Order: sequence, then structure tokens, then C-alpha cells
Amino acid sequence: AIVLIALAMLCVLVVPRLVDVNRYRPQIAAYLESKTGKPARIGHLELTLAPHLALQVDHFAMENPKGFPAGDFFQAQRIYALVEARPLWHRKIVVQSLIVENPVIHLISNTDGHWNFENSSKPGGGSADPPGPGQPGFSLEQITKVTIDQGRVTIANLLASGGTGPTYFDGQGLSCR
Repeated sequence: AIVLIALAMLCVLVVPRLVDVNRYRPQIAAYLESKTGKPARIGHLELTLAPHLALQVDHFAMENPKGFPAGDFFQAQRIYALVEARPLWHRKIVVQSLIVENPVIHLISNTDGHWNFENSSKPGGGSADPPGPGQPGFSLEQITKVTIDQGRVTIANLLASGGTGPTYFDGQGLSCR
């Protein structure tokens, strides 16, 4: 029993160091941009085995779309994307749920009633190209749960001048599922 526990602890500590998921940052950012039409930035990626099998995403941000002021509409210090283990053997990442820590979300409505979080209409529905040989595939189609811890949400309207109007909602310390 002691040997099994020691082997399990060794796997939890060593395996994430051997798997360099950070090299997939550009591919994941490009995938998210193709799905949403908004540029995404990822500071760092890491694989975690405990307490969950997850991709840890540090310093994530998505920019406002065209037609809105420059800046990020979504930022998070850390996101855990809990993934299914079996597809990893086939070099596919299937995200089951997300845990988002300390997000800052700035929602803005333009004069036509469109919001900065809406996905732009892209040819082909904005779906990404299928992965090439030797490249991992990503799936964000069926994320069954999103948990937000200690978030901040602001809501404002875009003025006719193109600037952001006064904030009419500012929620801090928000947590939800």
C-alpha cells in the first residue's frame, strides 16, 4: 500500500512536469479566436492531475470585438479546464467543465443593441479547421458546467461617439454556477 501511494504521489508530481502543454498556447488561442471572432491571450498553460485532471490557464483574456472600444471584455487570473482523460490518448482535449477564478467581465451594449460578448457571425459558423496530422484537437462543444469564483462584472452602454458610457451595474465578489 505504501509503494502504491508513493507511486501515485510520484505520478502527480512528475507527469505534469514531463508534459509540456504550454507549447499548445498559440493553437488554443487561435481556436478560441476562430470560434468567437475575438482575439484571445493566454499567459501560461499547465497540466494538473490533482485534485482534477485539468488544463490550468493563467492570465487569460479576450478582447472586445471590432466596433467596441479597445480593451478586454473578459480577463481571468486562472481557469481550470477539467478534461476527459480517455481522449487525451488520441491527442484530443475534451473540456467537461470550467472553474474560473477572479474574472473581470466588462459587458458593453452598442447603439444597435449588440453586446461585446456576442460571437461574430463568421463564414462556416466560426468553427475551427480540423486539426492537422500530429496536432491535438479541441472540443468546447459540450461544457456541462462553468463555475465562477469571486468575479467582477460591469455593464455599460456604448455612446454614439464610440466611447463607453457610465457603468450602470458593478457587481463585485460574484460567484455562481
